[in-house]
Amino acid sequence: MNWRLIFLIIGIALLVIGASMIALSLTQRQITVQIPTNTSSPAYLLLSNWRNLSVYISTGYPIPKPILNGESSRPPSILQVFYGQYGLLNINVTIANLGNTSEAYLALNNTVIIRGSNGEVSIFIPPNYTTIAVIARSRGLLTIEVFMPGSYTYQVINDTFVIIKSPLLFSIYSGSGITVRNVDGWTVLSVSGNYTYVVLNLGGASIIPINELMSINNNEVSNWLGLARKPRLSGALLTEYYLSLLLIMDDQNPVTGEFIASPEPVYFYSWVRDSSFAAMALQAAGYYGPAMKYWLWMCNSQNSSGTWYTRYNFWYGTPDRTFGIPEYDSVGLFQIGVWQFYEYTHNKSFLMAVLPCINKSLNWELNSISEDNGLIPRDLSIWESNYAYNFWTQAIDDQGLYASAQIYRALGLNDTEILRAANELNSTIQRYFYTGKFYSQAITSTVVYTSSGSQVTYVPNGIPDSSVILPIAMGLVNPRSARAVSTVETIIHVLTVNGGWQDSQAMIITTIQASTIVRRQTRPG
Repeated sequence: MNWRLIFLIIGIALLVIGASMIALSLTQRQITVQIPTNTSSPAYLLLSNWRNLSVYISTGYPIPKPILNGESSRPPSILQVFYGQYGLLNINVTIANLGNTSEAYLALNNTVIIRGSNGEVSIFIPPNYTTIAVIARSRGLLTIEVFMPGSYTYQVINDTFVIIKSPLLFSIYSGSGITVRNVDGWTVLSVSGNYTYVVLNLGGASIIPINELMSINNNEVSNWLGLARKPRLSGALLTEYYLSLLLIMDDQNPVTGEFIASPEPVYFYSWVRDSSFAAMALQAAGYYGPAMKYWLWMCNSQNSSGTWYTRYNFWYGTPDRTFGIPEYDSVGLFQIGVWQFYEYTHNKSFLMAVLPCINKSLNWELNSISEDNGLIPRDLSIWESNYAYNFWTQAIDDQGLYASAQIYRALGLNDTEILRAANELNSTIQRYFYTGKFYSQAITSTVVYTSSGSQVTYVPNGIPDSSVILPIAMGLVNPRSARAVSTVETIIHVLTVNGGWQDSQAMIITTIQASTIVRRQTRPG
């Protein structure tokens, strides 16, 4: 077993645990809603068939600090349905009379379970199928209602089967009688019972029995998880590993390929940085198809300059031109991710397909380094709050250059100029960012006037930041070197408060720092 893979797997698993811990830190009692004892349940989740169908689910679980998070709790429902070429459909599904949600979670069969005071609801989408199944079990009468625009034309076949004919073909069927009514421009299909279900079959008018659908879903998910690289884990950590893989897959746009920025609360933007690490995690676990989908999306979304926008609309992959401009770490992350993909797959056809995008990013880096005193230009990475020469960006792009040199070598191309630029940038980082105890978050520039003229000098800003650890772990310097050890020890000492780190996002970095202590360095040679 490859040890670097083991540590990376642990990092993926602990990422989900870390996200839960962050949510715990934000928990407070609401004025009108009692927060249940179990505060680890998500209020919202995405669920996908991993091909062309994704739904946004509200679990009804109270969301902590709704003003801070920008969202409020909603009753158990499917709020949005995204389907292939049609994009977001104007369809939603509500579950009434479930009572107060006491627990909600994603199960290992990729089913969303919502438990209320009156019963339980299961929602699943079998991988590669275009059916959405909602199963309700309760002590009292539960009602499932499907809302669609009144302009949709439909045909009632019988009391358990309705076909919608326009604007797209799909069917709705149930184990109980379906009643149809019109409410304020909506067509509402309702099903009630103690044990009942509703299935939306998008793109077809066939009926698959609910027990068969459940069996298909369980088999498809089990087979998919069986393809994962097997970690040397057991118990809760192994469960978290598999759940992490499912969560990442459900959080990928099944059509465009980018990933949601935050799984809880769901945040409908894709950060290039976050998505890149999600793709790296999937390819490290052995799932090359979804990772390739993301790298190809990134290649197709590249700006003519060779850079990327900070974030994109999750549903349609369009750039948000108003936020966090510029952030340049995406350049290096693309190069690193592509090289890692090739390390796992040895797929030269893929390398050739993305080579034009690699070349554009290299041209931008090489020109920037030669024009900006051996540095990548200032940007807002990594926390979107500090416009400066940030260590994170400089280090990630430096490692991207070394990865690009490896790509050139694999394709039999001359990597001399790339290595020259990488070494120059690395030398600049080592000269300016190290304080004597740790790598500083950023450097500031000052102008020194002398008798012979003026000169720009750079000094570290002296701020210890968790963002400096991951580049070290990925091989910017030898992780066992005095600089690396002193930096990690200093950051942990300064930022640890009551057993946790001050930077909430530091949890992500911490989980990965050990992964590349034994990892082959990105730098050639």
